[in-house]
Amino acid sequence: PLWWHPGSSYALRDERKVVEAFAANDFDVLVFAGNDTTRMPTEILRYVEARYRPVPGYSELLVLVRRGDLP
Repeated sequence: PLWWHPGSSYALRDERKVVEAFAANDFDVLVFAGNDTTRMPTEILRYVEARYRPVPGYSELLVLVRRGDLP
């Protein structure tokens, strides 16, 4: 989802599906406004922490790429 409001942007009972879909998409790049990961499921945050790293040079965005994709 574009915003993470469990119970609003997706049904609470669907959180497992949302987490699985996020992982299955294996995004090349993740972009967040500032460092805002508010209300993202903890399991997705752990997934991101383990598989992505920040790209320096963005002052108002948090840009992450898969580990190993850029030198």
